[in-house]
Amino acid sequence: MRYRIANVQPTKRKKTVIVFDNIAKLTSQKLIFLRHLISERHFQFIAIVENFLPKNNLFELKAELIPVATFILRRLKVNAVKNFLRSYCEQYRLDWTENRVKDLATLTDGYPLGIVETLKIISHK
Repeated sequence: MRYRIANVQPTKRKKTVIVFDNIAKLTSQKLIFLRHLISERHFQFIAIVENFLPKNNLFELKAELIPVATFILRRLKVNAVKNFLRSYCEQYRLDWTENRVKDLATLTDGYPLGIVETLKIISHK
């Protein structure tokens, strides 16, 4: 599979985006694979790292991905999540009770990507 990914030929003028999610540790194998992908020059990368990734690993990752932009996503407070869910509910005319909003806010634990995933799951039901 790694070979197939590394040898993807872009069909458009835009670069293919590869997302590395939940990076908690960098191994030499991961860095070699990343270097190979970077050398192909037709990928754009998004790396989502865990807050417990060792600082030296984060530094190595940033060095490989130069130029790099860093965005820090923190967990949202429960009230902020509830307000977002209420507004989502209004926008899509959903008939959610306040308990449903509270339960969903608790379920996501304020994790921004968790909110998106939760809404995808419940909207397909």
